[in-house]
Amino acid sequence: MITLCRVEGISGDDYHALGSPSLENFVHFIRYSSQRTELFLLRGERDGRTVGLAPVVRLARRPSTDALRPAVRRWLAPWLGVLSRKTTYLLDTAFLAYEYRDPFIVADPGDRAEFRQAVLEHLQHLPDADSIWLTVPAQPSGEATSSPDGPPTDLWSRDLGFYNFSMIPMAHVVWSGLGSWDPFLATQSKKRRRNVRQDHDAFTQGAGRLELKPFPFSSTELDAMQFCLRSSEKKSSINVPYNDVLLGNGFRTQPQFAWLAWVGDHLAGFASFIRNGEQLLQCHGGFDYARSLSIRAYPHLLNQAISYGMEIGCTSLSLGPLNNEAKRRAATCLLPLRVHLWNRRRTDALVVSHWFARNFQVYEGA
Repeated sequence: MITLCRVEGISGDDYHALGSPSLENFVHFIRYSSQRTELFLLRGERDGRTVGLAPVVRLARRPSTDALRPAVRRWLAPWLGVLSRKTTYLLDTAFLAYEYRDPFIVADPGDRAEFRQAVLEHLQHLPDADSIWLTVPAQPSGEATSSPDGPPTDLWSRDLGFYNFSMIPMAHVVWSGLGSWDPFLATQSKKRRRNVRQDHDAFTQGAGRLELKPFPFSSTELDAMQFCLRSSEKKSSINVPYNDVLLGNGFRTQPQFAWLAWVGDHLAGFASFIRNGEQLLQCHGGFDYARSLSIRAYPHLLNQAISYGMEIGCTSLSLGPLNNEAKRRAATCLLPLRVHLWNRRRTDALVVSHWFARNFQVYEGA
């Protein structure tokens, strides 16, 4: 039997078995938790041995309608009013730099199912848990409803009372076996090669300048980067409920490196990353749209990140959720995600199945 306890960090032994740069990223943000957004780890133990760790984000009394498309949110939020304010326990990889994996970190894959069930049942028994939101990589085609080794693989969540639906995928760039930019670009479509050339020309003609900055950043750089983050946040139609922690003071001390795009002395935009083994994970991207759009700063930064990833020996780049056109154009593959959502109250579950699953906010570009 697995017993669970809440921890705020990782011991040396646990890090040796379960640690990674992406998990370190989550632990970094724990101490910046707010009253509305609280981060912690659930540690599972059996016979004195750590079975696994699960990163959890508690979103306190948030309007559940914030997760809907703007057109639906505008009329449904006032209708539901205070009834929509729920405390949600979120299990995903947003604070693990959007690594494409499930949030149940185990040393032995054979323990994953038992650890997952222990975590979910523990959260369901918390008195303030109105809902649990779990995001995991979708099963390969055909496996979501049937498995050659046993019963349907989604049954574990249905048996626990979860409702399932697909959500916005992760955008990845993979270049395994292609060690430099030119061979990689040669494998891309004619349209993609043309876009790269046009992005480069616009950046150069607009007097754009790229700079690679390691951690730590100066206070002036951090102020400019956070301005760009808030600018992007305001422009986006997608509401991110944990941005008060993700983009706040924790960002200023977060170990990461960044490519900065300058126009003169003004920061037009940036993209920041951590290295996780052979993969680069994009943590953040922010832009001053008054300057960045005309010089195509975002796509040019992504191209630079791909080239840099090759230089340092990585094999792929994660761009995080597919929430804009620049990522869609740069990605070589889109990795599907599945949401498992539990609601304590039956009326909430009915609203979710009728409205939320069909109207969840996603990027709807071409």
